[in-house]
Amino acid sequence: MLQHRFACCLLALSLICLTPAVLAADDPAPEATAPEATVADLGWITGQWRGEMDDSVIDEQWSATGGGAMMGMFRWFTETEIRLYEFMLIEPSPQGPVLRIKHFGSGLRGWEEKDERVEFHLVEHQDGLAVFERDPEIEASQLIYRHTEEDRLEVQLIKTKDGKKNTSTFLFERQ
Repeated sequence: MLQHRFACCLLALSLICLTPAVLAADDPAPEATAPEATVADLGWITGQWRGEMDDSVIDEQWSATGGGAMMGMFRWFTETEIRLYEFMLIEPSPQGPVLRIKHFGSGLRGWEEKDERVEFHLVEHQDGLAVFERDPEIEASQLIYRHTEEDRLEVQLIKTKDGKKNTSTFLFERQ
């Protein structure tokens, strides 16, 4: 049962990451109306976070804003293997903050091509809440960051296909 739940979570992540229409570096952003927010407004994400999922550990770390951007790292591992690494940036764009992600497997083998990455644009922002969406023409998906308590962070990955939602929830505690 635990392996089945893990496989479903990993499948959801993989489907987002391995979509052939990953945005290239020079592709324009979607025409969504950006909330009036800056990268600095997302500073509440800053810190070192850790959680558990079944037999795995998940780590997420975010730097403070510097040069107008925030840099992050995600690591998903068990006692014996690395399941996934992510390198993340939240940068300004003309449409507002954008979350850009590159995925890697063991040995730092990239999932996306050299100049490709997965992009999510900020579409909603409140104190302790940031909702990022991918261009629905590429894939209908969201990443939602919630600061649920003083030292707790919840990240939801929601993917919609054929009207069905698949949600993976990652719970973290500040370290």
